[in-house]
This record gives sequence, C-alpha cells and structure tokens, in this order.
Amino acid sequence: MATMEMTHMIDAAMRTPSGDPRFAFSATGPALPSGRLDIFSVYQFVSPQSGGRGFATVVERGNVRQISDGDKTIFGVPPGFTRER
Repeated sequence: MATMEMTHMIDAAMRTPSGDPRFAFSATGPALPSGRLDIFSVYQFVSPQSGGRGFATVVERGNVRQISDGDKTIFGVPPGFTRER
C-alpha cells in the first residue's frame, strides 16, 4: 500500500505544471521512439535524505503483438453501438 501511495505522489508531481519541490526528475539513455511501446523500462527512486539508497522498478511488457483483423471484437465498435451527438 505504501508503494502505491508513493507511486501516486510521483505521478501527481510529474503532472504538476510548476513541478513539486519534493521531487527531482532526470532521464538517461536514448530517447524513446515516438509512437512506439517500450518493452522494458527501469525507474529508479533515490532519496537524498537516505544517503543515496533507494529502489528500482523494472517494467517488462509481455505477450505483445501487432493487432490483426481477428482482434476487431476486442478493439472494434461493439454491435448495437449508437453514437450520441
């Protein structure tokens, strides 16, 4: 639960237009390609008050494939859908 609360705080800080003084953000490595899904991501969190100790989270996305015509039942407009105006 504490990890979820911290993740929520970090997400909110990144969305704050003027930033949040409790957080500093930096990025390393090559720029992510626009319009592409990254398969592996590493997020590292370090607190200056902890003497440089922190933790890292690795995100791996699996079972990724290109969408085909057979996926229309999942991503298509459902039968009987009526658009509102």
